[in-house]
Amino acid sequence: MLLLRAAVVIAFDVVFGELPFNVITKSTTEFELASHWPEPLEERLHLYQEDSSLATKKPNFTHFPPDFQPIACKPLFFDVALSLADYPSLEDKLDQKKQGGGISGFVKGWLWGGGKK
Repeated sequence: MLLLRAAVVIAFDVVFGELPFNVITKSTTEFELASHWPEPLEERLHLYQEDSSLATKKPNFTHFPPDFQPIACKPLFFDVALSLADYPSLEDKLDQKKQGGGISGFVKGWLWGGGKK
């Protein structure tokens, strides 16, 4: 029990920078953290104290709604190696499509599906 009171005194000293005199005289069951610590539970996880306000219908666990933070709508990627990449030539594929052109290529592809490979 004495260690818990010492931890509470140290926690008050860290959080508020001063030591209240009534902390030492009160028992831990009478001590209400909700009146002393308005910040939510997620910001005081490093402190151990039974908080009776967390058992109520509206416990103060976190800030809700969360604070808005500006973010970019689309990420920007810079390709610094674009000039060093060697892509394969597509000239042979373009020539094949040109050879199948004309009325015979159209009729052949339309009737017998010869244009599909």
